Amino acid sequence: MLRENAEQLAHQNGLWEAVLHLSNAVLADSPTLVNNPLTLLLTPVRKQNRDTIRFPIASSVTNFSEHDVDTVIHLLFSTEIEAGIFEAMCNPPGGDWSGLSVMNFRIGDEYRWTSLPRVSAVGSKRPDHVIQLDSAEESTILLAIESKDAPAKIQANLGPKLRVYVENLLEIPPVAAKSTNSDWRLWSGDDLPVRNMRIVSGGAFCWTKERDLTLCLDKCQFDFVMAIEFDSVEQSALLHVLVRSQAEFLLPKIHDLAQRFGGRLKVQVH
Repeated sequence: MLRENAEQLAHQNGLWEAVLHLSNAVLADSPTLVNNPLTLLLTPVRKQNRDTIRFPIASSVTNFSEHDVDTVIHLLFSTEIEAGIFEAMCNPPGGDWSGLSVMNFRIGDEYRWTSLPRVSAVGSKRPDHVIQLDSAEESTILLAIESKDAPAKIQANLGPKLRVYVENLLEIPPVAAKSTNSDWRLWSGDDLPVRNMRIVSGGAFCWTKERDLTLCLDKCQFDFVMAIEFDSVEQSALLHVLVRSQAEFLLPKIHDLAQRFGGRLKVQVH
């Protein structure tokens, strides 16, 4: 149809409509073309709109989702490497889920694992977020976080599976490494640059009710849970946090990180 009636094709297909009406020329090639690539010279039609264009006012967001939860986690833990916080892996939007990186805060080297399997072994699950925290008192800490829009959608006994996934991944050499202000280089050898990691698992979801914090913590065997209460885009978000004793170190860190938002993100500990 592109060859015989391009205008009819544009009328039937929105993608071709954009291509044909906004281009000066089209070069199309395909394994199904029996002859040479197809070329078309076009004259885009410019139509001056004489009427006033009006758009309806956008209404406030009232239905928040997993994407909003992911965005809060990303904004909370990113761009704080000077404070010993490194976003090792982040579920989009705004992040990079294609690999996992771990930072050596002492020398500034970054080690990266790519082409990550969704499931590495029986009894493991790939986290949505991995956050690295530097610790002067102990080994480096990794937060392995699962995010959903509702706590009921997080599967039972997930916490240990998140930890197993990260543990298994760090037991193999990284794919590449880079030093500060240098290019990436392929990692050579079988030695492991990352040792003495403590992995803490957690869940994050949209706020429902206080009881769901405890239910999710116990059902999923997490070390901590976070629930974000979104009232509207005009008001502050409230981050509800419940932790076990092994994750109490997170509370002052989250409180300090929330101060960057000038009151737009508040924290409530349960």
